[in-house]
Amino acid sequence: MMRVGLDVSQTCVEIAGCGWAAHQIAQALSAKANPDLGIILYHHFGTWANSDTDKGFYSDRPFVESPLADMTGHEAKILWQKIGKGSMAPPGNPDLIHSHNFSAPGTGRIPLVYTVHDLAFWDLPHTSTETNRLVCQDGILQALEHANAFIFPSKFTQSRFLNFFGDILSKNRQSCQVVYWGGRFPGISRPKSFSKGSPWLFVGSLDPRKNIRNLLEAFDLYWEKSRQKRTLLLAGPQGWTTGKEWNHIEELSNRGRAKHLGYLSEGELLKRYRNAFGLVWPSLYEGFGLPVLEAMSQGTPVITSDRTCLPEVGGEAAIYCNPDSVESIAAAMIGLETEEEAYRDRSRKSLHRSSKFSWQDTALKLLEFYRDVIPSSTCPSV
Repeated sequence: MMRVGLDVSQTCVEIAGCGWAAHQIAQALSAKANPDLGIILYHHFGTWANSDTDKGFYSDRPFVESPLADMTGHEAKILWQKIGKGSMAPPGNPDLIHSHNFSAPGTGRIPLVYTVHDLAFWDLPHTSTETNRLVCQDGILQALEHANAFIFPSKFTQSRFLNFFGDILSKNRQSCQVVYWGGRFPGISRPKSFSKGSPWLFVGSLDPRKNIRNLLEAFDLYWEKSRQKRTLLLAGPQGWTTGKEWNHIEELSNRGRAKHLGYLSEGELLKRYRNAFGLVWPSLYEGFGLPVLEAMSQGTPVITSDRTCLPEVGGEAAIYCNPDSVESIAAAMIGLETEEEAYRDRSRKSLHRSSKFSWQDTALKLLEFYRDVIPSSTCPSV
């Protein structure tokens, strides 16, 4: 039997991209749990200790356990410190542990797989807070010391990592693998029809990396030139955007042109994806780009950046813009409004592209990778 420990610590709080990845991976792998595959869910992990775990991911399937669920954050910190020092084994007797929260604790003789979500904190440091940069940097450096293997959600993220560290993985005999994520929502079966009243949608936290300033300025330009003048909905937490962007959103809201929806439930977000005319997502930097995939799965055309990993996800289905150019973003928005048949074709391509990604495939590729990482003497075929 192979026993896999999964970090689900970030599923216990208001979930962002990394937490959703942890949630979906845990859900997909838990669905495969059987007498030959045990899943152990860690609701506190490494340096990440939650005040409570009630909102975290759980599974009631056989062969899935949650040994830390009833622990306090303080107790969990002490536990992981002991595990790191080698005075205690990880609960649940795992054969391998997979980290998602940028923490890479010592795990003794148990192999550790570490997910590198992105390297924006190094590539674009001005788009991250100092606290976030330090947490992410410390996690990467700890992983180089403690991890046996690395997972990347895109070829772009892997290439940036190898660019920073050269041949250090081969010197340390640490393996790595690109494993694409999936979307949270089942795809629709038919492409969308052109709708004159549906709004534009943005999904994500309002922070500099998401390029909120240029998005809003592009929307102003769009509003001047468009004959249809659709509203803009922004779904996601306020983040740490500057006051200027937030004031701009309030100004647009007062004019009835835009609305900040805040953090949405999965059901409400799915409704917004389905009802949107298009997703406008000119992000400056992404490790994968979950909203691009999720919008496409609902047949909603996507306008996104022509850089980082986003062309890997969007393929030929997405419309690409220069995120540094307000004119480029606005032109893409107006262009999508021009021909109804071209819009329907874009919707059709979006559905086809999104069908190539699934969490089931992700789970299978991860299990295959885990077997390669676990010493053969302790890893039976599953």
